[in-house]
Amino acid sequence: MNENKDKMYLMIQQFLTGTFSYDDLFEKYSEFYLEVVTDEELDEMPKIEYMFFSEVHDKLYWVDEKPDDESRSFGWIDYDQYKTWIVEKRDILRSKMNNPNDT
Repeated sequence: MNENKDKMYLMIQQFLTGTFSYDDLFEKYSEFYLEVVTDEELDEMPKIEYMFFSEVHDKLYWVDEKPDDESRSFGWIDYDQYKTWIVEKRDILRSKMNNPNDT
């Protein structure tokens, strides 16, 4: 499983650093998450890590280059906001993985 987990982290990092565009991430991460990573692999992860990968995938479907005001009112975000959102989620994940007793 570590190999698939590492690949998901790498794809996310590639998006954050600009190596992947949003469209690249959408295509590659979504396909990998849905078609390659098994439910058993996800179940073996700590819950916080599983939730991170799941939320990154789910949020992909709520991103648009320039969502209008109405779309934003329903929760749509733009590419830069998605990057910021991932960084925030990743930092929370890291903190909780490094300090599992903190609430």
